[in-house]
Amino acid sequence: MTYNLLMLFGLQYLNVSTGIFTLSMTTVVLPVLLLLRRQKIRINTWLGVGLILIGILLAVNLHTDLSQLPGIGIMLVVCLLRAWYIIKLNEAAKEMEPIQLSALILGVVAVLSFLIWLFIEPRTVFALSYSSEMLSSIFVYSYFICAFATVINIFAQKQASARTASVIYSLEIVFSTIFSATLPPILVDRIILTPSLVIGCVLVALGAFLSEFDATAFVVAWKRRWSA
Repeated sequence: MTYNLLMLFGLQYLNVSTGIFTLSMTTVVLPVLLLLRRQKIRINTWLGVGLILIGILLAVNLHTDLSQLPGIGIMLVVCLLRAWYIIKLNEAAKEMEPIQLSALILGVVAVLSFLIWLFIEPRTVFALSYSSEMLSSIFVYSYFICAFATVINIFAQKQASARTASVIYSLEIVFSTIFSATLPPILVDRIILTPSLVIGCVLVALGAFLSEFDATAFVVAWKRRWSA
């Protein structure tokens, strides 16, 4: 929740391209945290992270100035918190069942968010009209988006490492571009595919592949195949 609040506060100082780029720095911060925790990071991971950052830089067509420095500072803190959250979530996912952990996370966030809302704007809590349509919309959003996505995320993290999770998160811009370019306008705001956007997305995808590519295992498997 602290991560979300700081992110919203930091984004107020930034334009869209700078906001997207600073958020992508989580991909860099997470391996650094793992390194500080004395976990070995492969060379191809750093090369892949570099490609991902270059790709995102091309895709968002970064424009920034000195007025955005406060926001950039806040977003770097956000990236640090997000990276730490991914690491701890990955560790917890190895020990707890996905549904159990998801219920715990969403329950704590829901209660704390409501209490903060009640403290900051108590009038709006009681002024809203809690109609059946509104409650059903909240339920659909909570179940099919928040709860379902959280369970799937934790289930995936149970099978993967924190580093892998961070790399996969970086592919968000690739899928967002694909959906925005192919889905009907009634569902999404269509975008124009520019050369820099396409090249950037390709580099992000290549960087993600390179980060996870184990050259040693590939060579060993290749030798076994041809020696058999």
